[in-house]
Amino acid sequence: MRHNNTGFAVLLAAFLTAILIAAAAPNHLQAQSTTLIASIPFHFYVQAEKLPPGDYYVRRIGDAIQVSDREGHVAAVMTLPAAVQRMNSGGRLVFNVYEDSYFLSLVQWGEMGSARALVRSSLEAELARKAAAKQTDIAGVKR
Repeated sequence: MRHNNTGFAVLLAAFLTAILIAAAAPNHLQAQSTTLIASIPFHFYVQAEKLPPGDYYVRRIGDAIQVSDREGHVAAVMTLPAAVQRMNSGGRLVFNVYEDSYFLSLVQWGEMGSARALVRSSLEAELARKAAAKQTDIAGVKR
């Protein structure tokens, strides 16, 4: 009887270890593959936060994205799943443009096959009521 309990405990420990490894691996891989680097040549908004031109890291953290540079400029916002356009590699950032105001609207990771859309800020919604948006893309490099 004691031998059976020991065998069951070993089997249970092995099973739980396998589950933990399987659960942890995708998060670890996702964390490595969800950062894009993009050089943005204009001032832009991440919802209500205005950021200057520069080289930015765009990280996906669950349902949110964080946009930051080496100068300490940071914006983080919740996002929604979005339709994915086919890409071979890298990724892209899509901006809605109203005259000279740029709003980050979509981030797509090419190799992952995922995209996240940003909700319009009140400022962007106000500008959209006055004029139609144009769109511009910036290529991102997967880090």
